[in-house]
Amino acid sequence: MTPKSFKITPNRVILFGFLLNFISILLFLANRHYASELYEMLGFSSAQAPIPTNSEDMFILDVSINGCTAYNYRNPDCGKPKSGDGKFGDLTAYGADWIRVDKDLCLGLSWFRKEVLWVKKISRTDYRKVLDETHLTDEVVIDISVQDPEPEFDISTEQELNKKEWEYRSNNVWLKYGPHNDKNVVTAVDVLFGQDAVDPRPDWNFVESSIKDVCGIVGYSAFITFRKGPKVDYKRHYNKPLVMNDKDEFKILQVADLHFSTGIGVCFNAEPPSSTIGCRADPRTLEFIGKVLDIEQPDLVVLSGDQIFGLTAPDSATAALKAYSPFIERKIPFAAVLGNHDAEGSLAAKELMQLFADLPYSVGVVGPETIDGYGNYVTTVQGKSNSSVALAFYFVDSHDYSQNKKEYPGYDWIKENQLKYMKEQAESIKDGVAEFEKEKVKQNGKIKNKTHLSMAFFHIPLPEFKNTTETLVGTPREDSGSPKYNSGARDAFQEIGVKAISIGHDHCNDYCLLDKRQSPTEENQIWLCYAGGVGLGGYGCKGYQRRTRTYVFNTAKGEIKSWKRAENEPEVRIDEQILVSEGVIGNWL
Repeated sequence: MTPKSFKITPNRVILFGFLLNFISILLFLANRHYASELYEMLGFSSAQAPIPTNSEDMFILDVSINGCTAYNYRNPDCGKPKSGDGKFGDLTAYGADWIRVDKDLCLGLSWFRKEVLWVKKISRTDYRKVLDETHLTDEVVIDISVQDPEPEFDISTEQELNKKEWEYRSNNVWLKYGPHNDKNVVTAVDVLFGQDAVDPRPDWNFVESSIKDVCGIVGYSAFITFRKGPKVDYKRHYNKPLVMNDKDEFKILQVADLHFSTGIGVCFNAEPPSSTIGCRADPRTLEFIGKVLDIEQPDLVVLSGDQIFGLTAPDSATAALKAYSPFIERKIPFAAVLGNHDAEGSLAAKELMQLFADLPYSVGVVGPETIDGYGNYVTTVQGKSNSSVALAFYFVDSHDYSQNKKEYPGYDWIKENQLKYMKEQAESIKDGVAEFEKEKVKQNGKIKNKTHLSMAFFHIPLPEFKNTTETLVGTPREDSGSPKYNSGARDAFQEIGVKAISIGHDHCNDYCLLDKRQSPTEENQIWLCYAGGVGLGGYGCKGYQRRTRTYVFNTAKGEIKSWKRAENEPEVRIDEQILVSEGVIGNWL
């Protein structure tokens, strides 16, 4: 039977427009928590490309940008330069090879063509052999530029630049060559995307001019970033122990639901509504965060999930580096957990947590492989001695969507092995807690012992967050998006002495709920708090101003105090309250 030829008719045009509209609506709904259903309906799956890994023992000899047909992109050699291409010719006998930076410079927006960045690498040992056994000059890439390599000089010709060791490649990319040493050699190259891309890592150099003429009119601006010298262990070089200040205080700023994108992002429900016109979601969110950081001067920032809105982050590394940049630039320690949207982009949960854990000033870790999730860890704040534990903060992966959709549709829950691990961690710091609580302090003219305090942070609320008939400070503006299965996390944390749990997820809720349960022998209480959504790239509610939440711990008073700050008036404290006093949970406004 001969197939009929396809004809474009008005009805088909209308149908196609309807389908595009329908998909746009679904994307909006995904921002309102329903991404798992969206993925199933459309049959999408995330392309989980790992973060490019570059050994610190490798030198860069050359760079090339080549095209690759879309249908052949999964072929690892698609667009690969020939072995003899480049400045030094064929050095495969010495182990040199062209390595692909595993990112499509078009980010999948070109249906027919991919653009790929290749770097020719050689190990330090093999490079030494090249110099010993050939007549090649000691020259490796020591700098990369795009457009004008030396704008401070009046250099108008390629010949003049070549005299200054700059060599032109393509797409306005220039390479500078020079003798190798441990500090000046380029050892890793990556690509970030969007006009607001940044690279806050101290040993990486972000080239501020975008690569020219890639992907035509589609795609995001693509920027080269590169590392000089060996890979740095950031935790060893930059991180310091968290300690109480001279007033026996410690301050946390909680930042929830940034919903950052690759690129500037789209604003949802901005307030006032008139400010939506021309709104740039991520730059506006960063401006708000910057103001709050300058006001609060926190000792630790906690990011409680959905730093990235995966559906709008075709390059997750770009969005993640942008999200963490304010804290790295200000040298503020920060902790993070993942939310249900973070791993919906180009990086899986494990790779995202590894990226975060490896950043300077990050106190986070990927966590044990033997328990569910990524980002299960405990961070402590020391007292007068290195071994004493003044404060303990429990960070938990609350996962994303239920794996048992038939019986428990909706969101996933914290697993029993995670709770067991947190109990084990609490047990492991008992001696440090006991040591701290022997420290003396003069309070109101009396000598007393200091009080250890602890909190837990994660993303998705527990079922108990629905108990809004309990004591409430703040406003419940939407239903709590908690899982339908209760794994007992609330009681598990209460049993190990956690005074309050603080989360994100439901952007428009900003309340603290005093959850009470009576037992025959003791009162069982714990505070359950929402931070309130920060990011303009996530949904909001009518009249709701984006906000942050602050916690101040005072071990001399045995006190936890909290308040919020909103985008429209960040200098004003909202709903200031005391959650814990003299080590006792209560409600003191």
